Amino acid sequence: MERQTRMRTVLSGLLSSLCIFTPSLIFAEELPNCEEDGVQAECKSSRHSSPFRTYAASPLQALSLTTQLRSAELVDDAEVFLVGSVASVWAQGRDIQLDYYQNQVMSGVAWRVSESWSAEVKYQLAWSANNHLDTLTIDFHDFVGISQNGRQDEDKHQNNIDSSTYNIAINDFDSEVMVNAVHGYLQWQAFRTSHQAFSFGATLYYNKVSNSPFAASTFDQAFQINYSLFYGASSFFTTIGGTLHSSDEHIFETLPVKRFTGAWAFGYGYRLARNHELMFEYHGYEGMLEHDEEFTKASQEVVLGYRYYLKDLAQFELSATENIYNMSNSTDIVFSLGMRFFLDSLSG
Repeated sequence: MERQTRMRTVLSGLLSSLCIFTPSLIFAEELPNCEEDGVQAECKSSRHSSPFRTYAASPLQALSLTTQLRSAELVDDAEVFLVGSVASVWAQGRDIQLDYYQNQVMSGVAWRVSESWSAEVKYQLAWSANNHLDTLTIDFHDFVGISQNGRQDEDKHQNNIDSSTYNIAINDFDSEVMVNAVHGYLQWQAFRTSHQAFSFGATLYYNKVSNSPFAASTFDQAFQINYSLFYGASSFFTTIGGTLHSSDEHIFETLPVKRFTGAWAFGYGYRLARNHELMFEYHGYEGMLEHDEEFTKASQEVVLGYRYYLKDLAQFELSATENIYNMSNSTDIVFSLGMRFFLDSLSG
């Protein structure tokens, strides 16, 4: 437990460093606007344009394997990445009530294996700790006119998962590990032109959590199809896939999940200038439970964010994820910061 506490302290320091470092990049030297005559060539999409490296925000999906929105282009330079996120979960269904914070760090490396293949390995750690998002979330919902779904009637900064239907009562689980997983991803590019690409991807996932209310030992597999279109300053991404879950996989140690779940996503990026890009993404996930009224339904979320390009050396990403449509089975808000470094560019 002491070692896990030290680890979370170090990770919290990394997240704080990201928060301090990333905004300073916004004030870097501005380059010509993509809309000005004669500079469109500087803004064309390239290998650097790709979806954010964020993970599923929906509470059940975040504790398991889901496919991610990916570019059908293969990486050119080996990439090392680190992504941190903080989330506020409020999902009040008839059978399950969720009210807790979730924090997450993912770190890994991706590289080009051959002309048609690329690979990726990453580590994912998620835990619960007070990130003080309740007040911000309530104020934001009031500002934009989104229903609070009863949140304003409860005390802030709680960590509770309750269900009388499924005999679940997980309370005050601050600092508990929720996910401790390794992902391996392999992608084959089947088709490519100067403006578009089509690829297939497969993921192996192993999650092992011990001595926690979220104890698990699961081995899942996923398959996905990716299509990308690049045109001038614009980039389009689509992914459709599915996950085969372990036959004995349970969420919160009690809830059995479907053997197979599907997912779909699309994204759009627009390069404002050579080193600035705005991104929009939509993610949809099939419900993971068989019989629950809310969690059999699909959860849906949108991601809005900004990416800064430090020449060809690195990328820095800032994004916010918000649930839409069904407020009773998805996470309220997630904020993410990411750093991506390209090794060939650094050595060159």
